[in-house]
Amino acid sequence: MTTSLSHRIGQLSAAVALAVLTTVPVAASGSANQSTAQAGGSGRWLDEQLVGWNAAGMPVPTPATPTGGALNPSCASTLRWAEQPEDQTLVDAGWSLQAPYLAGWGITSVYGASAYNGMCLPLAYNVFVFVNGVFAGTISPELMNSRTSGAGTITGIQNGRVNARFVRYAATDPLCCPSMPAVEVTFEVQSTPDGPVLVPVSKFVEGGA
Repeated sequence: MTTSLSHRIGQLSAAVALAVLTTVPVAASGSANQSTAQAGGSGRWLDEQLVGWNAAGMPVPTPATPTGGALNPSCASTLRWAEQPEDQTLVDAGWSLQAPYLAGWGITSVYGASAYNGMCLPLAYNVFVFVNGVFAGTISPELMNSRTSGAGTITGIQNGRVNARFVRYAATDPLCCPSMPAVEVTFEVQSTPDGPVLVPVSKFVEGGA
């Protein structure tokens, strides 16, 4: 279904109103299905035993609520308008879109951010995974901030599998250069009577024994 130029501009303008906000940390909004979600999470879950946080049939969580800060209109050019139903689902829930989506084998991953920093990098973001258009979960149990420990990206999609990589910073690391070994997590899409669910099944510490 084609979308008119004026409708796309309207979508983008709505996203700008949310996404070009604050350059300071944002507060978490509650979510029954992601009670551990926090803006600027620590990434400590990567050092612990993997425990699933997604549930079949769960709704898309809402973004964090930005607090304080000034508008940053320069971020508008980095935003992406909704190009597919999964995008629109996130926009309707209040998220803004920046990075390209990745899709294959019926799996689609979409980045959704609550706000952006002074470099227009996403704050309080997550990556949302859909299977045949149905929300299956997120790649992190907590919201992530760019250039901090636990910030993750999708590295690949295969038939029934999703791979993600999460960076980790030492306390003295500059924001540009995380020195701690990154952690790669493999997820499996499991089918249940209530719908698909994204489940973490293994992790690998880069450079580990």
